[in-house]
Amino acid sequence: MNKLACAFTLIGSSLLTSISTATESHVEPIVHEIVAARDSILKATGAKDANFVTFWDYDGTILDGDCSEGLIRDGKVVYKGLAQMTIEAGLSRIYGADGFAKFWADYQYMDEHVGHWLSYPFLAQMLRGAKQAVVHGLAEKHFNAVLKEYLFASSMAIIKELKKAGIEVQIVSASPEMFVRGSSDAVGVPKTQMHGIRLVSRDDILTEEINYPVTWADGKTARIQEVLKTKRFSSKPTYVLAGFGNSYGTDGPFLKWIASQTLPAGKPLSVMINGGKEPEKYQGLFKLVDQVEVVGK
Repeated sequence: MNKLACAFTLIGSSLLTSISTATESHVEPIVHEIVAARDSILKATGAKDANFVTFWDYDGTILDGDCSEGLIRDGKVVYKGLAQMTIEAGLSRIYGADGFAKFWADYQYMDEHVGHWLSYPFLAQMLRGAKQAVVHGLAEKHFNAVLKEYLFASSMAIIKELKKAGIEVQIVSASPEMFVRGSSDAVGVPKTQMHGIRLVSRDDILTEEINYPVTWADGKTARIQEVLKTKRFSSKPTYVLAGFGNSYGTDGPFLKWIASQTLPAGKPLSVMINGGKEPEKYQGLFKLVDQVEVVGK
């Protein structure tokens, strides 16, 4: 084993004794499995310099609820989503500051009668004409004031330990990228490692033109593959160790892609959080876990 591999092994061993005490029992085994896969690769390849990365969904996986749609539980609004917040701030020329009810009716109709491929981009497109920096600033303010309290404690514990181990966290969400990046400080992941549905902007003004791929279902896999082709990852060995999601429809394709890789040693791990029983086409591919605790409770 080379010196780097040995050092990483020692770090990995110490991590297992320092994981924050999230009450949900899956945290430590998941971290252990990912770190062990990394150590096995280092030992097998003798690599002195390599990238190790994990890819995460956001809504329902890191955040309890949905940063775009908000969270309603038992018929009560737990928190408003950023779609509502931006509309009420007067950032949508289509709906106006009092137009959230109309937007919600339109959005639900698109989602139920056409599909996510139309409704999800519309979360961003209804803000065409707004300044992207203003939208992002509102998202950041809402996360720091409210939404940070609803981050899943177990997901945050895993992310923290992966970062300690030098394993990168990349987020690929079906929400607008400018929404998700507002949580960068709260989650502790750089904005450049947070991806979502993007619109073309000109002079910081949002258009309705989509910057493909749409990061939903197969589009998430496409975006991950784009990320891995960037110079930062393509210039040296890069290994995707794990993926995390909460929806078979939205996240199943990219989690399957990760789980189906062949690594030089060890196995990749795909984790389905609160997803329920897996469909037949995903049978046995994912580690199924449940989690409910959030950091603010």
